[in-house]
Amino acid sequence: MTQNKELNGGKVSEDNVWWKIEYFGKFPKITCPMFYDFWVKGIEKELESHIEQVINSKSDFWEKEKEWRFVRFNDETMQSVWRTSIQDNTITAVYLGCRINEMEEKKIISATARHFPNAKIFKAAKRTGEFALDFEERSPSARQP
Repeated sequence: MTQNKELNGGKVSEDNVWWKIEYFGKFPKITCPMFYDFWVKGIEKELESHIEQVINSKSDFWEKEKEWRFVRFNDETMQSVWRTSIQDNTITAVYLGCRINEMEEKKIISATARHFPNAKIFKAAKRTGEFALDFEERSPSARQP
C-alpha cells in the first residue's frame, strides 16, 4: 500500500506522484539549529515544510529544465526500485550523466528505446576549460537494444 504524504501542494499517492521542481537564486537550507528548534518546539509541520522546499529545489540556473520528479513512498517494502506503468509518450528525453559506466549506459539506452521509442537520449560531457556540461544526443544506432 502506498503511503500518502502531504508534499508539494498535494498528497503524493497512486494518482499524484509527480513533484514540480522550484528554482531559487539562493538554495534553501536546514541548519542544525533550525532542526533542533523545530524538534524542541514540537513543530514538525514547519520542519516538513522546510524539508519539502529543500527536496524540491534547484538553482535558478537550471530553470530552463522545467523539471518534474517522479516520487513514490512505500512503507511495506525495502525495494530501492519500483516499477509502475508510464505511458510511452510521457517521457520525452533521458539525460545520462558524464560519469555513467558503459554497461549502465547501454542498459538505459536499451530500456528507453524499448519502452519510450520517441524519447531522445542525451549524454553529458564536461566542457573543457569551463564549469559546464554539454549534452550530445545519442545516435539511433546506440539506441538499439
